[in-house]
Amino acid sequence: MIDPGTWLLVHLVATTALAAVGWLVQLVVYPSFALVGAREWDAFHDRHRRAIAVVVGPPWLAQAVAVVLLTVALGTAGAVLAALALAGVLLTVLAAVPEHARLVAGGDLRRLLRANLARTLVWTASAAASAVLVSLPSVS
Repeated sequence: MIDPGTWLLVHLVATTALAAVGWLVQLVVYPSFALVGAREWDAFHDRHRRAIAVVVGPPWLAQAVAVVLLTVALGTAGAVLAALALAGVLLTVLAAVPEHARLVAGGDLRRLLRANLARTLVWTASAAASAVLVSLPSVS
């Protein structure tokens, strides 16, 4: 049997981690891209993409497993969490990744910042929804 309380905690930790990374990237990492020179850009950007994948990969995987199990265990509430998870994936794949590919040294970061802000808001909403569900005595 699926223990919704445990999986809600897994989801809460995963989405809080994603939201925290998203806000750090939004406020610190992406703006610092403008400080990287053209000569260093390719190596810097490649290193960033590889390193950030290591950081977000585990919480993203945990979120995916949790939302599948929570959709089964919680019905509508789980489906809302799954929809938010899917939105985060789509915003990453359809907006953030293409903007990274278009980015060059000294390029316009505004589109990348907008794409990241959208997914960070989704991750933040997902963490908030998880926190609310964890607090409900009937769920946990």
